[in-house]
Amino acid sequence: MANILLLEPAYKNKYPPLGLMKIAAFHKHVLHDKVFFSKGPIREGLTDITTWDKVYVTTLFTFEWKRSIEMIEYAKTLAPISKIVVGGIASTLMPDEYEKATGIRPVTGLLNEPGKLSYLGDDTIDSITPDYTILDDIASYYHYPYENAYFMYSTRGCGMNCGFCAVKTLEPTYIPFISIKEQIRKIDATSTSPKKDLLLMDNNVLKSCNFEKIINELTELGFGKNAVYINPKTKKPQKRYIDFNQGLDAYLLTDSKAALLSQVAIKPARIAFDHIEDKEVYVKAIRTCARHNINTLSNYVLYNADAFSGKGHSYAADTPQDLYERLQLNVALAQEINSQKADTEEKISIFSFPMRYIPLDSKERGYISKKWNAKYLRAIQVILIPTQGKVGTSASFFYTAFGKNVDEYMMILDMPEYIISLRGEYKKIASLSEEANANRFTQYLYNQKIVSEWISLYTNLSATELNEFQSIIHKNKFTKDLIFNTTNPTIIKLLLFYMPVSELLKLFDYFDNHECRLHKETVVDYCAHHFPAVLDRLLNYLLQIKSTSRFSFAFVKYVGIDFINKLYDKADDNSEILKKLKSLNL
Repeated sequence: MANILLLEPAYKNKYPPLGLMKIAAFHKHVLHDKVFFSKGPIREGLTDITTWDKVYVTTLFTFEWKRSIEMIEYAKTLAPISKIVVGGIASTLMPDEYEKATGIRPVTGLLNEPGKLSYLGDDTIDSITPDYTILDDIASYYHYPYENAYFMYSTRGCGMNCGFCAVKTLEPTYIPFISIKEQIRKIDATSTSPKKDLLLMDNNVLKSCNFEKIINELTELGFGKNAVYINPKTKKPQKRYIDFNQGLDAYLLTDSKAALLSQVAIKPARIAFDHIEDKEVYVKAIRTCARHNINTLSNYVLYNADAFSGKGHSYAADTPQDLYERLQLNVALAQEINSQKADTEEKISIFSFPMRYIPLDSKERGYISKKWNAKYLRAIQVILIPTQGKVGTSASFFYTAFGKNVDEYMMILDMPEYIISLRGEYKKIASLSEEANANRFTQYLYNQKIVSEWISLYTNLSATELNEFQSIIHKNKFTKDLIFNTTNPTIIKLLLFYMPVSELLKLFDYFDNHECRLHKETVVDYCAHHFPAVLDRLLNYLLQIKSTSRFSFAFVKYVGIDFINKLYDKADDNSEILKKLKSLNL
């Protein structure tokens, strides 16, 4: 009986490592070995085993390169290289890179061919029932968000060969049907209760010539429309759901296939909207689902992608404007379809998930395509923070968050991050007191004053000035030196909104020690007289710091008594900043 260790790097991910779960089942139930699982390094006290006969390290995202390599290096401290197996998505996509970095040649692709792990019968691992019990090993410190679900494949492969997609490398051969009956039966037999939901990880289920057979099996397994699950703890009924998590291909969604989908508890129906050039096909797919009362819909919206080919087409690189058009289309489409429904009919909802493109060989997240820039990519992230990356079909939310039209949207992308966050509509919170709501409203009005000031400066730029301004901000790196890259007073003022507090302090220090009349006079006049609120971030920071020893107070010479009075009004009498100001006899 061998000692087997399964390692997953300590990155955050939604789904359990299906490959490791299958390897665990093979070692436990076929080879009768002892198997242990750890997310990150082994926790102290987890096991007293000091000798490992085999250590498996999985890799997932290529942009988690650093953590994956660290995990492999950690595995080397536990076992010799000859006993370490590296596999998974990232190492399959970049086997040479992983071998060069670690000295270990990864096992690539699916474990459906003999000899990949040098065990008799290892070609059955991909089709084996995953061992969910290994998740108990990490239950004290990590939970996957979707643990109460079966993770299955009813097909393998795709066949559309999209340039941005890894499936053609990971699953090159299309398999049109994999029965999941026996797998679910075995999982139920080793669990205290059945799983509530079913996540099918198929990459292109609609391509299957056995699609009707798949739907019939799902219904037989208890996942038909309106299927119910009895919660083992509360004994209360809950609706069960099927999620074709990798999405449905709009090009293959016909009336007959939508009719079959409507027979199971699908929620949501995910339909890819990878490019604006797929608009007509996508809209047709949404309308087809709506006709068959599939009313909870979502879509993956790829952005920041370069030109690519796939599905028999060649696609141009996408633009920021393309992203807005696709998101806005979903809002308009939902409104139109719902307006045609009777009051008694269930309305449709369409949720969009913008997905930032990262090349298949990228070792980090920071890739920027030809049509995008660092500022715009970060702005999209900031807009999506309140909804955790999801865009619904509420018209009021969408047009507030993304702008009433493309021009306003492009202006929002140019905004400083904190001004993007300050926008929005005021809403009274019923659970708060009148006084608390009044204070919130006062702050809201003040925030809108800051937003309006930035917009006023921005919209007064000529076309030539706007180009100059955008050339400065689109790298999304803001230092005091940017002020000196222009002689335009309006641009100088605008740049003050972008600079971090540390750079604002450096700027005033620079003014105190260098001759730069135009820039100094422009900044000082604006901050001290016209719009002191531009320094509110600096004020709030100074009120929070515990020590003033690192900072010069040169800026107080320029910003005027009003700014200093704000500090006196807001600071605690014992605050370090107030003590320092008093010592300066200001």
